[in-house]
Amino acid sequence: MAYLVLNIPSFLIWGKSGTKPSPHQNINRLHQVLSVEEALSFFEVESDSIDEVLDIFVRTNSGGTVLSKADLLFSTVIAQWPDARENIDKLLNAMNEVGDGFRFSSDFLLRACLYIVDHSTRLRVESFSQDHILEIRENWRNLKKTFKSLVGILADWGYSRENLGSQNALFPIVYYIYHASAISAQDNKNMRLFYIYAQLKQTFSHMDSNPLRLLRDELKEDSSSFNLTKLQQIHFSNGTDLKFMESDIDQLFTYPIGNRTFDILSLLYQGLKYRDKQFHQDHLHPHSSFEDVQLNNLMQCGQKLPDTGDDIRMKWEQQRDTIVNLHLLEGHSNESKNDRPLASWVLDPIERQWVECLPNSLPGVPPDETYWLMHFEQFFDERRRLMKDRLMEILQVKSETEATTGSAAS
Repeated sequence: MAYLVLNIPSFLIWGKSGTKPSPHQNINRLHQVLSVEEALSFFEVESDSIDEVLDIFVRTNSGGTVLSKADLLFSTVIAQWPDARENIDKLLNAMNEVGDGFRFSSDFLLRACLYIVDHSTRLRVESFSQDHILEIRENWRNLKKTFKSLVGILADWGYSRENLGSQNALFPIVYYIYHASAISAQDNKNMRLFYIYAQLKQTFSHMDSNPLRLLRDELKEDSSSFNLTKLQQIHFSNGTDLKFMESDIDQLFTYPIGNRTFDILSLLYQGLKYRDKQFHQDHLHPHSSFEDVQLNNLMQCGQKLPDTGDDIRMKWEQQRDTIVNLHLLEGHSNESKNDRPLASWVLDPIERQWVECLPNSLPGVPPDETYWLMHFEQFFDERRRLMKDRLMEILQVKSETEATTGSAAS
């Protein structure tokens, strides 16, 4: 069997004046384009796979209303569940309005539903068989409740459209929420840590279904608790796992400000009430302080920056946006802090007390100059050391020296 994929211009459906043409006018126009103008592009696919046809359509449809493959597969779903579009759109609207808002799509919902009911999450026609759709339809009430619980939990963890990373990493979490009889406080803690670990280890950055399948198998075998220790024992086919080594900790200090730096900071800042207040990733030494005009002639609290060459400036600009120069600050405080120099801002004891791993002094630096920008390199090195020690404690990582000593002793 062969399929013909036509890339039909929008003017075949609507007249140039914006009025809706009659079927007869559309047929005449189609004949004109095909036989006279030869302006209609097409692809002949010598394949029995309807999925290949859909893939080609998605790639060539950029000139019209952009449709995802999930949008196209909806025709398969709706044929067996007429109310699917209405139900899914209504749920998505409710989910995306929780907290500071999210950007969940029908792709996520369809794949997550398939994952929950133990089927392949690939967006393929065969994934949406009559039996699979019937299973989703019959369990829709519980599925809807699960997804609403998920976004509530994510908001409690401080996530929103601005800082939520991999949505694939949410599949094992939503699977557990659906199948568990109850979610304990320890389950909640372990699910949060699982998501952060999967993000930082980039477990789902590859197009590989193996991690999702193995994680689901483990959760299916024992749904009495979200056992993070067991999940960390799984070795995935892409060579990754959820365990951390010292080298993994060192890698965390290379990430620029974004989703992953929020994940790292949230490990350090325990117990924040994200539902009550909005927390921002804020620069300790203000971002603007590293601009050329500031570095060329900077006077802050009596300090004057020494001459900084291009190499130093480039190094400082890279270090400025890493977790060492970042912290989580409540939104109102962040607005009031604005571009205040760190040396001035930390004089407020109420604000300073919330900064994790803030060095009290620097080797070889007068105490009253600890937070001056001219000592940024010493500040960076000392806070990095403090943060690394704390992260290794939280993630239960032994130093390479300790690991080697322990191995030799055994």
